[in-house]
Amino acid sequence: MRPMDGLLTGESRYSGEANVCEGQVFAREGEIYAVYLPVAEKTGILDLSKASGTFVQRWYNPRTGEFEKPSREIKGGEPVELGSPQGKASEDWAVLITRPKE
Repeated sequence: MRPMDGLLTGESRYSGEANVCEGQVFAREGEIYAVYLPVAEKTGILDLSKASGTFVQRWYNPRTGEFEKPSREIKGGEPVELGSPQGKASEDWAVLITRPKE
């Protein structure tokens, strides 16, 4: 996996006292995508146009250390809107996108 922040566009940015943080993507393109969002009010679009097939998207809550239910199936081959977490969008969240287990 490697940093691929350019795959994510349109996300909210967090502006703190000393810095500005944007969403970050760590991926093995076509296989797995880990997206960190410092603020999930506007989660943006992840470009999966070079990834074919189906994937499973799950929201991870860093405050509880658990994945939130439900997961959703998404299709590669095009940009995908990440949607919203079920919890407070004003907090940080992570999204994990993987190939479904067979």
